[in-house]
Amino acid sequence: LWKFLGVKGIVSVTYFQWLVISALASFWHWPESKMYLVHCLLYASWMPLLAIVHTFLAYPFYGFRSEEPAPWLVSWLRTLQQAEDDITPSVEDPRPMEEL
Repeated sequence: LWKFLGVKGIVSVTYFQWLVISALASFWHWPESKMYLVHCLLYASWMPLLAIVHTFLAYPFYGFRSEEPAPWLVSWLRTLQQAEDDITPSVEDPRPMEEL
């Protein structure tokens, strides 16, 4: 749910922010470069905040009710460990490196 809301928030806020800035720019007779500058500055100010919220709600490091690591994190770390074990040849492997 939080992943969906995070992406939906980025798309929606960016679109409506652009509409409001365009309306203000035509009212105040801003050049196009100033309009883009204001849009980029606002975007750069709220995007890190949204990223932080997205990090802690969509992908929490710990479970909500316990000190245990989140299930997605444990699964991902196991996958990385298995991939590393598959790539790294064992010391006892008698085959030459060319065969691996």
